[in-house]
Amino acid sequence: MAYEHNWKADELGAISLWKNDGRNSDSQPLIRGKVTMRNGTEMDVALWKTKSDNPRAPVMTGKLKEPWKKDANNGGHAGGSAQIPADYDDDIPF
Repeated sequence: MAYEHNWKADELGAISLWKNDGRNSDSQPLIRGKVTMRNGTEMDVALWKTKSDNPRAPVMTGKLKEPWKKDANNGGHAGGSAQIPADYDDDIPF
């Protein structure tokens, strides 16, 4: 956990949000942040402005995901490279 929090009896968790000033397109979230639950579970938050003319539509919609962790095997890039099993036989019969 990034910091120690003294939870009140009715608090289930804490949230911290930041404006994503470096975004280059509407596909990137407007707001990013972290949610820390009372049990210590941390989640990443991403929020996008809703593009709806409906006055009853929410102002923003978003997603919660597991925190991103850099993987030493793929240099932090999504997807990385496939690991070939040691017993792999690439003898193609044609």
